[in-house]
Amino acid sequence: AKLAIARLSLDSGRSEPALKAYELILEEAPTLVEAQEGRGLALLARGEWESARRQLQIAHRNDPLRWRTLNGLGVADDMIGSYQSAARWYGMALDAGGDRPMVINNAGYSLIMAGQYRDAETLLQRAVARYPREQRMSHNLAIAQARQGHYERAVATWQRSQNRAEALSNAGYVALLNGDQVRARALFEEASSASTSHRPKIAANLASIVNKGSQP
Repeated sequence: AKLAIARLSLDSGRSEPALKAYELILEEAPTLVEAQEGRGLALLARGEWESARRQLQIAHRNDPLRWRTLNGLGVADDMIGSYQSAARWYGMALDAGGDRPMVINNAGYSLIMAGQYRDAETLLQRAVARYPREQRMSHNLAIAQARQGHYERAVATWQRSQNRAEALSNAGYVALLNGDQVRARALFEEASSASTSHRPKIAANLASIVNKGSQP
């Protein structure tokens, strides 16, 4: 019952009560791997990357085939910039039965953070075909496409869950990240033409391009 309550708190985004609940359980049963994993995931949710890593590694040593532990270790490594290590953890999570949208999406986003945009697109393209309702996965696919300069393809991907103006604005923002100010301006202008409600935000984005361009 205590484990179920702790897990419910964690799954509902209440990391603080979840952490306290798991720590109480571990006081009574310090080797209980479910609680070790849960405490690590609660620390992860709180942004305590190193503490989460240490706790999840303890859980992993006690049970090396728990996909949530492996996925959590991947996220923790991503957050400290250890992308190669994160990729290994995600691969192990998938092999351990974690072949589900959350793990695949995390693996894809990890590739994006590592700058491996083509590999990210390949992975996420297959995943989106398999899980077409997973909007977060589709969003990350569009980012991977736009990061390669495939803006039209990215806009089409974003339009699966957004209106055209939002999709164009997203592509424009990524174009800015790419340093492609010409395409960014064109995308923002097209977005402004496609929507009245988004014009103030789009105008601000356009203004930022003008200001950057006027700097010496």
